[in-house]
Amino acid sequence: SAATQGTGVVIEQTADHHLHVVMPGDRSFDVGRATLRRDLSEVLDRIAEGLRSATRANVLIVGHTDALGGESANEKLSLARADNARSHMVSRGVLGTIVKTEGHGEREPVADNATAAGRAKNRRVEIYISEKG
Repeated sequence: SAATQGTGVVIEQTADHHLHVVMPGDRSFDVGRATLRRDLSEVLDRIAEGLRSATRANVLIVGHTDALGGESANEKLSLARADNARSHMVSRGVLGTIVKTEGHGEREPVADNATAAGRAKNRRVEIYISEKG
């Protein structure tokens, strides 16, 4: 969509008709930080806009980290990333009751943790949006 053009954000429809939004890590978070970078904030603003009137949606935000740092620290960091994304969307008018968060730590890499570029891709949040049945 035009809203995410040039951001590297991928929006895809899953097999079970959920919307899956992947935020590229290099534009989302700095190493070891849960603070949202501006690019990520702007994309979340656009998603929030579309969800502001949605009372029948379920939103799951999943945080991820690269493999640097200890596993338990990464679990906490990934959840903090997801929670910060959630707080941002709620501050933009999305109903808090429809947004859940999870932290998956370093368990689901999408790229090679041996390279800086790969680690940047692994520092990300993914957002799943579905209609309530």
